[in-house]
Amino acid sequence: MHLLSIIPGAIGDFIVTLPAVAWLQSHLRPDRMELWVARGNLPLARSLGYVDSAEALQDTGIESYPPGQECLRRLRTFDRIISWRGSGNPEFVGRIRAIHPRVDFLRALPRKSGLHMIEFRRAQLDRIFGSTPGFSAIPRIQWSRDEDRFAERFWAARPGNPRVAVHPGASGKPKRWPAPHFAQVGRSLSRDPNCRLLLLEGPLDGETVKEVRHGLTGSSVRWERVRIENLSRLAAVLSRCRLYIGNDSGITHLAAALGIRTIALFLDTDSRVWAPRGPRVQLLRRPGVEQVLSIL
Repeated sequence: MHLLSIIPGAIGDFIVTLPAVAWLQSHLRPDRMELWVARGNLPLARSLGYVDSAEALQDTGIESYPPGQECLRRLRTFDRIISWRGSGNPEFVGRIRAIHPRVDFLRALPRKSGLHMIEFRRAQLDRIFGSTPGFSAIPRIQWSRDEDRFAERFWAARPGNPRVAVHPGASGKPKRWPAPHFAQVGRSLSRDPNCRLLLLEGPLDGETVKEVRHGLTGSSVRWERVRIENLSRLAAVLSRCRLYIGNDSGITHLAAALGIRTIALFLDTDSRVWAPRGPRVQLLRRPGVEQVLSIL
């Protein structure tokens, strides 16, 4: 069987879908499994040991309206398609089903169920396959040897321990803990002269990171502004950290899944649905600075 899974959305959407993808691979045991994902998720998708290949959605033609003949030809080459894209567009669904007999269109988001996204994904598969024995509720993150060597070189040039990563950004302002609060936490970490602090910056985080940097002026903590857009490379770097602190964001989902101690700060989002999953996650809802410092 040649299986295709289509996963739109940002980092968080991709990561909460990984347990479903892993289950499909282990349950269906396809001869070949391919993912079509948002371009930003491509490096991480290509590093997953349980899929054979991945492509950016933008390069497949499926985001064109209507999808072109080359895209439709490619879709016909798969024996089965499971898509988290397009369920709300009857015309798109009809066009794809007209050329493919085995395609399942699944909703990208639940309808006010309060069900966690990973459990929602599992429920979707339950409806298709009857049950999902062996389904893991924690995303499995992998990266290549090249990325592992990059992380080794990265940290070799930055002595210091403990290694702490802080990501003050998020996709929207209501999700962001105030930048001065992050700065206060960073200044508190300066009590440990060996602490190495990474201030992580995403494509939309420039102003937020600038505010945190301003609050760290004069601090003795060794901190560095870091922007690593390759998610596979970032995963390898973060895996060597002792602690991560961040808002409800895709990077927080990534850190949690890696198994490092993760403090997730939730302000506006429903944590029942979007709490990051991992073995060492501590979730705080609308915390003050003192509450965060008390658990460090």
